[in-house]
Amino acid sequence: MSINYIVGFLTGYFESVNKGYDEFFFHTVRSNLILFGYKDGNFFDNQYETEEKFNEALQEVSSPKVRVAPAPMTESSGTV
Repeated sequence: MSINYIVGFLTGYFESVNKGYDEFFFHTVRSNLILFGYKDGNFFDNQYETEEKFNEALQEVSSPKVRVAPAPMTESSGTV
């Protein structure tokens, strides 16, 4: 079975389920430097030319986004 077949299958599958899915996930096929999953409202499937590029992409997709909440309002004890 060719790797192009697998990538094509994943692409078609993701297109068909895109409308009803909303949970982040990712998986890898390290032997072929493939990273696929769902993030930020989109499915993705990528194959990388080098292990370095694969590892960079893996780091990016697996690191959580930090959301900074506004600091809570506090009452000051001084006089106005």
